[in-house]
Amino acid sequence: MRMRKDNIKCRKLYSLLFVFFVACICNSQVFAMDIMGPPTAEHEQGWFDIGIEYSHTKMDIDLYNGYYTDFLDGALYDWGDAQEITFKDLKINRTYVRFGYGITDNAEVFLRLGGLNAKFGDTIWEDSEKFSSSAELAAGAGVKLTFYDEGNLKLGGLFQFSTASFDGQLESPNWLTSDFVEVEMTEVQIALGASCKCNENLTIYGGPFLHFINGDISDNMSVLSTSPAGLLTSEFEWDIEQSSVFGGCIGAQISFSEQSSFNIEYQQTADASTFGMGLVFKF
Repeated sequence: MRMRKDNIKCRKLYSLLFVFFVACICNSQVFAMDIMGPPTAEHEQGWFDIGIEYSHTKMDIDLYNGYYTDFLDGALYDWGDAQEITFKDLKINRTYVRFGYGITDNAEVFLRLGGLNAKFGDTIWEDSEKFSSSAELAAGAGVKLTFYDEGNLKLGGLFQFSTASFDGQLESPNWLTSDFVEVEMTEVQIALGASCKCNENLTIYGGPFLHFINGDISDNMSVLSTSPAGLLTSEFEWDIEQSSVFGGCIGAQISFSEQSSFNIEYQQTADASTFGMGLVFKF
């Protein structure tokens, strides 16, 4: 009888997780920074893991410290400060292969290698422009620590970062020629949180985190000008940073065995939101 009740509870939990997963996929405002997973160390000393992770990112970022330089037929023509901009709805798809290692029973390190592509539209010049990059390389790393481990509850912390660059053509039906845009960006997340093991197959985790962005963006354009007459080439460049720092995360880890598990999670700040998933195998 008890085993039957446990099976019913498991089915209910998996049904709730399925509803949560579908709701995240269907919600157009749900996107992702890098997946974090449980904010506690998951390996015993000497254990390795390998896995695959996917995230879809949508965020607003601030463009500041901007400047422009104009060249007329190759000669310096003008320069000055560029207007600060809130860059809306940057979307980034990331896929990583993840490698982890337990350096002690309460600490693990991990490395990510993979690729991304990025999209945005109508946000720099607000002239119906659209941008889409090709697939680009991306990488990241991090560390997880467990501060408290008692029964089914763990408390810990996480530090992770990722870095990438991408470029491509910014096009508009109102323009005769396209701009060339290049972005270099590093993201850092620092989290504190808890993971609670509900049963042998399900762990719920979450907690607050900080999200930081650093990098720069450039936009180069060329137009045939009549006043002044000639080929006018403009180079714009800004520093970039996050629009908001504080956020929260909630997720679930489903274990298929002692060596394999699947994570889904949701993250939210005031100007960015997260949906991510990952599959991990330990050995």
